[in-house]
Amino acid sequence: MRSLFALPIWLVLLGVGCTSRVQEPAASPGPGAEAFAPEDPFLWLEEIESTRALAWVDQRNEETLTEFESDSRYSGFLSSAESILNAKDRIPYGSVRGGMVYNFWQDEKNIRGVWRRASLDSYRTDSVQWETLLDLDELARAEKENWVYKGVGCLAPDFNRCLLRL
Repeated sequence: MRSLFALPIWLVLLGVGCTSRVQEPAASPGPGAEAFAPEDPFLWLEEIESTRALAWVDQRNEETLTEFESDSRYSGFLSSAESILNAKDRIPYGSVRGGMVYNFWQDEKNIRGVWRRASLDSYRTDSVQWETLLDLDELARAEKENWVYKGVGCLAPDFNRCLLRL
């Protein structure tokens, strides 16, 4: 006769104290399932340059700005933030990839920004020699698009292939 201790532990656990069940993932919807999906009432906001979407954004901005401006500290905070963001002596922080320092930079000349790189030796000097890899202002003019830099990912270990998120 077998004792309870001879049973595999998983079999014992199945019968003792297991009251909750793992929920199975829902089956993926088949063709035509879109007809049953509820419609997103804010889908129109994805048309980011439509008159309706821009009017909605302007209204939200107006509400927010009115609240911010009613705070007595607002003008001081705004002035301080603008000074910091537009300072001429900002440090061009970068990421080291494959022996080069990569940096995204915005200033009064490069409103949308430039993605650039410099050698480590050059980066260590007071006058860094940057090589522009992508000028977003120039790209926006050429393609008549309002490009915005969202980041970059590069393929290790050589970092000679990168994908920019715009």
